[in-house]
Amino acid sequence: MNSAKRCLVRIILAAAAVLTVVSGAAASDVREVDSLGGGVELRFRYQAGERYRILSTVRQNVFVDGRFSHSAEILNRLQISIEETEGRRGYILLDYESGEMVDFAPGVYHTRNRYHSEFWRDEFGVYEISDEYFVPVVRNVPVWPDHPLRPGDTWSYDGYEVHDFREPFGIAEPYRFPVPVRYTYLGAEEINGRIFDVVEIDYTVFHRSPRRTQSVYPATVSGYSEQLLYFDRENGRPAFYEEEYDLEIRMNTGAVYRFTGTADAHVVESERLDRDRVRDDIRRELEQSEVPDASVEEHERGITIRLSDIQFPPDSAELLPSEREKIRRIGDILRQYPDHDVLVSGHTALAGTPEGRMRLSEQRAAAVGRYLTELGVRDPDRLFIEGHGAEDPVAPNDTEDGRRRNRRVEMTIIDD
Repeated sequence: MNSAKRCLVRIILAAAAVLTVVSGAAASDVREVDSLGGGVELRFRYQAGERYRILSTVRQNVFVDGRFSHSAEILNRLQISIEETEGRRGYILLDYESGEMVDFAPGVYHTRNRYHSEFWRDEFGVYEISDEYFVPVVRNVPVWPDHPLRPGDTWSYDGYEVHDFREPFGIAEPYRFPVPVRYTYLGAEEINGRIFDVVEIDYTVFHRSPRRTQSVYPATVSGYSEQLLYFDRENGRPAFYEEEYDLEIRMNTGAVYRFTGTADAHVVESERLDRDRVRDDIRRELEQSEVPDASVEEHERGITIRLSDIQFPPDSAELLPSEREKIRRIGDILRQYPDHDVLVSGHTALAGTPEGRMRLSEQRAAAVGRYLTELGVRDPDRLFIEGHGAEDPVAPNDTEDGRRRNRRVEMTIIDD
């Protein structure tokens, strides 16, 4: 595929609907709750200072012009913060990043996109958000009715989707289209001792774009989404969900892209780190463990353990036994902060081409990340990798000592 096609595939991969969720459901433990009394009212609730993150995994097949192209798996990570409340609505800060499993890094997720947005959402689920933001992708879903519900009750409310088509098509503003959503309340279920309200969410899309000035643009968007949502009425937020979808984009050039797949999501709750204490604790442990060339510092996203002068065979991303031992010791430290995700960043010295440096830094970060998952330090959906090439040096590259310090891998305990 050409670069525009690859970019479109990557964007759609990151566009699966993501709902606010919590984990812990086991289908084998589910039993229906029959008695609902006079019906139930579903409402969102917000508490200033509340923080949590959502992990959504999308598994997708991609077709181009009717032919199978490839399968892909992507992880969406959303950090949610309730900044303030006003009446029964909340002002939400959302930091969103997506990672994709790629050929050179099997078993770990490579960071692809990052976004930020801020918006109000009311107790029924309706958004008040500026047109400038690219996330959330799916908005005004779910939206609750203003009356009690009984099993079998249905209602409708129009939502909309927003997509980022800047890179493939030069469409600067968020690409938006409506989705007419139909809801069915299925009743309540008990799962592991907790009661959840179960809602079926379905919508079918057909959107025809107005003619644009760009030479290539989506002419029509069509498809469907079928979701099963479990809502935590007590806490006033969705608990977990699963989705099946089929989306087709027909370009004005005649090219056709189709994306079919499934998605599911869960929440990870964690307390903020006491960064000063954690940094000092890790510094002591690195000294006691005698990890060569290792240091720790505070980073804008958390606490970073830096492993300088990490050794690989020339132009290779295979870990040497000596480096595996260093990473094993660092992994023992990372295990002490199990509620926090980990970002592994690769860096190189200034040698070779920019493209070669970037790819090598990504491959080396992937090697470290994969080894951490093999050790059981983090599950794959709790660890991202990224490469920076030689773009972020910590020392001048005109001396051997500086180049040695710049050849490094950093492991950040995320606390954003």
